[in-house]
Amino acid sequence: MKQENNNYNGVNYLHILTLIFVTLKLCGVINWKWIFVIMPSLISIGLTIFIIIMILIIAVIAKKYN
Repeated sequence: MKQENNNYNGVNYLHILTLIFVTLKLCGVINWKWIFVIMPSLISIGLTIFIIIMILIIAVIAKKYN
């Protein structure tokens, strides 16, 4: 039997985009504020926090009705 490898390395397109933006900023190709350069990472962190909060809210509501 062939065993599937479902390991996730943790790198997604938002992290790659952040690395590209930082490289371009440090090389002087783009003249953006740093907040815009790191925005893809902030979006990723924000979505993660949002999902965790939603899971906690759903767990509290489910516990309340059980």
